[in-house]
Amino acid sequence: MVFLWRWHRLRGELGLSPVELIVLLLLTERKKYGYEITQELKGWFDGFWIPNVGTIYHALRRLEKKGFVTSHIQHKEEGLDRRLYTVTEKGETAIKKGVEHFRKQLEIVQRLVSLIEKHL
Repeated sequence: MVFLWRWHRLRGELGLSPVELIVLLLLTERKKYGYEITQELKGWFDGFWIPNVGTIYHALRRLEKKGFVTSHIQHKEEGLDRRLYTVTEKGETAIKKGVEHFRKQLEIVQRLVSLIEKHL
């Protein structure tokens, strides 16, 4: 219950969903396209969460509309063109606030795990 409330606060304060924040974090490494982000997330979450390609593209469109990312089309001689996404300065600011939010969440989870481990 606490976690849902805290994520609701994140959406209110930053205008970001958890998926949008994770996508922004991945984009800090370099410019990426949607399918690439989806594949990275599959590896990161090791089957715990399998992101839908449509979910990631929808998140990228929302991030662009909010000004957290920009995009451009990468034209290729062979194969399909790709839309590459880059984090903006506004996105970087949101990431800093979002990471702090994640840290607070992690502290709560660590306290809960410690409590559970005492009873095992």
